[in-house]
Amino acid sequence: MKYLRAAFLGIALLFSFYVSGQDIHFSQFNTSPLNLNPALTGAINGKARVIANYRNQWPQILQDDSYRTYALSYDRRQNLKSGDYFGVGASFFGDVGGSTRFGTIQVNLSLSFAKTISKSGSVSHTIIGGLQSGIAQRKIDVNTLRWPSSVDNDGIAVYYNPFGSLDQTDFLYYNIDAGLLWVSKFGERKSFFAGVSAFHVNEPNVSFQINSDQPLSIRTSIHAGAELPLSSRLTLLPNIMYLTQGIHAQLNIGTMLSTSILADSLFSNFQGGIYYRAGRDLAGRIHSDAIITVLSAQVQGIQLSFSYDFTISDLNYDNVGGMEVSVGYVFGANNKKVKPFEVPQF
Repeated sequence: MKYLRAAFLGIALLFSFYVSGQDIHFSQFNTSPLNLNPALTGAINGKARVIANYRNQWPQILQDDSYRTYALSYDRRQNLKSGDYFGVGASFFGDVGGSTRFGTIQVNLSLSFAKTISKSGSVSHTIIGGLQSGIAQRKIDVNTLRWPSSVDNDGIAVYYNPFGSLDQTDFLYYNIDAGLLWVSKFGERKSFFAGVSAFHVNEPNVSFQINSDQPLSIRTSIHAGAELPLSSRLTLLPNIMYLTQGIHAQLNIGTMLSTSILADSLFSNFQGGIYYRAGRDLAGRIHSDAIITVLSAQVQGIQLSFSYDFTISDLNYDNVGGMEVSVGYVFGANNKKVKPFEVPQF
């Protein structure tokens, strides 16, 4: 196990240098709306929303050096007399991992505007545009780096750094993000939405070398979902997300089942579901990555969600995976019992 952990650390370190342009991600992508699409800012069935997320990747192998990702977001909506609305929000994202504590911290401000295209009775169609911008810090602790050794002619071990020295161990850069969202409602608990977003459209330089240019690749996401009633107490929530960034690509597809059988009790809503995630590796090959199980419950309007990634790729040994939790609350919600976070809430 000791050698396995050392190998993982080495691979993770090399991977972090090679794909330092790759963003953080959550398996529960719909519970981190401002990291998915700026157009989701203010897309709530109430006045304001706060959500906290935490993810721990590969703790079974990397232990204290596992990759940990966290986020906190707040957004609110301002309704207009026309039925349209403005959304404003702020978010904080960060991740850290590996023995070098390689990580990123980012703070964003978000704006959105929703325009109702048509409305007739319980049927409506809305288009939403969103913009987001923020400042990020990237850093690494080079004092913890340990490299393979070679032996010189005198038989003395000499340590070498294959990457050379770094000009800086932390730096700042800024982001510009944008997104569009289409939402159609066809009655009570009947809706469809689809969105597209682009993050880092300014492609900031994220190199640790001062005279080197390493642009952060644009991350594009296409996502869609629906709310489909199966009975008076059961709702199906299918979702799909496809994102690309540089040479990397990822597909998440699955569904949640929501029930309000205990709507009059402390637990107003239960949800459970399963997702499949596939990716594209450095050689461009498509591979299965993980099966994601999700459990969620609303307790007095507070949404609590837990998920676990069961790795099904070549790294699948000793139940290697990732754990994730999210906690959210909508202030001034119009109906807390039937509006989970997995779909835009209007």
